[in-house]
Amino acid sequence: MGGPWRARGFDPVAWRPPAARIEDANGAVERGGTQSYVGAIVIGYIASVVTTISIMLVFLRSGW
Repeated sequence: MGGPWRARGFDPVAWRPPAARIEDANGAVERGGTQSYVGAIVIGYIASVVTTISIMLVFLRSGW
């Protein structure tokens, strides 16, 4: 390997891939909180679509 890799002192023989990190309990809690936030947005969106359709049907039924 040449070029910028050699200029920075990269040694392909000595290189090792990064070790896998074990996720602690705090990381799992943070990710779970994000999923519930996204779930709340999805439920809110579905509720707004259902509400809009039901209002439209009420107006159509009343003759507007």
